[in-house]
Amino acid sequence: MTAGHPVWAPMAKAARQLHDDLDMYADFIRQTEGNSPDVRAQAYRRVISTLFPRLGLAAIPEDWSGIDPVLPLLERIRQEGGVVLVKWDGERIAPGDSGPYTVLVSGARLAGEPLRANTHSLEEALARVLFEYAVRYWEV
Repeated sequence: MTAGHPVWAPMAKAARQLHDDLDMYADFIRQTEGNSPDVRAQAYRRVISTLFPRLGLAAIPEDWSGIDPVLPLLERIRQEGGVVLVKWDGERIAPGDSGPYTVLVSGARLAGEPLRANTHSLEEALARVLFEYAVRYWEV
């Protein structure tokens, strides 16, 4: 194997974290494709829980619920100049609606391309937006 050769060993060691992260994201994508909203929400929550230690924050459980557990990440986005909006929309109750929960992140850093999730689960909406923000802006 090339990575085990002494010439390539330092490069392989430096790329190990990136390789592990790519594996994690690939697993995540496979877990969410074609699954029920509950399975997708659970997968997103699990990935978000892995961000905390990587960002130097106290760990949260994989099955976190509500907004309180992810407030440190939302606060970090705010400190970086982001605007975070969370909306509970009681009018979205029709069967074909995208769900009553909307999370939106905007701000100068996003250069006019806000991140938005409309879902049937508050946790999924939060996790989807946090996941996309982390992939774009945080080295995790």
